[in-house]
Amino acid sequence: MRIKFIVLAVVLAVLIGLALGPVRQMAADGEVVARAVAKTACSCIFVAGRTLEECRRDDPPGFDRADAWVDPAKKEVTASMFRLARASAQYRGAEGCLTD
Repeated sequence: MRIKFIVLAVVLAVLIGLALGPVRQMAADGEVVARAVAKTACSCIFVAGRTLEECRRDDPPGFDRADAWVDPAKKEVTASMFRLARASAQYRGAEGCLTD
């Protein structure tokens, strides 16, 4: 009887591991998109002098899945992908916009 529980636990652990692999990859992909959106929008707003709405209209496919907002006081743009992955880019004068 005890061997059944051990086998069941191993099978369950394998299934959970298989399910978490794609979730981790999606989170990593989301972080890449969030960083790219933050950096692109930051440069567009603080270097080119455009509004966030104008900048977002020019986004490449896939960037529309990320939300972005601007903090004009900090000269910073923050973006998040499905509220899971989040990144910020800050305007630093001659250095341009740098991500965190």
